[in-house]
Amino acid sequence: MKCTNCGTEIANDSTFCPECGTGVTVAQTATATAQAAEAQAPVYEAPVAPAAPVYQESYTHTAPVYKELTEEQLPDKFKPMGAWGYFGHSLLFSIPLVGLILLIVFATGGTKNINKRNYARSYFCGLLIAAVIAIVAVVLFLIFGAAAGASMNVDSIANAMYY
Repeated sequence: MKCTNCGTEIANDSTFCPECGTGVTVAQTATATAQAAEAQAPVYEAPVAPAAPVYQESYTHTAPVYKELTEEQLPDKFKPMGAWGYFGHSLLFSIPLVGLILLIVFATGGTKNINKRNYARSYFCGLLIAAVIAIVAVVLFLIFGAAAGASMNVDSIANAMYY
């Protein structure tokens, strides 16, 4: 704040001017404090409204261009198997123990070719279904075969043989 008598810059908390000795009134101190606070306070401006969104006026959709690949250009991972390949793998998987081991290896990712892996998986699923059906058939045969055998006694079998 400034002295009202000589115009010298004095501190806000001073009660007298250091140059001329004039006393500073309470009103001047309050005004100076308010001016200092106002000078230090951040200035807030009105928020700027966001610009209106710009929409694309016309949109033309172009279909993606796909390039036809020949079998030679395909990676080994995607090369298809021929009919003889499926036949050969069926024969290979039919070998009793070695075929089962190779089937499990191919089905769990032992080959990089996706077609061989998927064929091995489908063949394995077919074997599991066939095994479940066989087990159910044996169990049913044992249950109903035992019941049929229990109803027949030795005398009825002997009588059936002679007549």
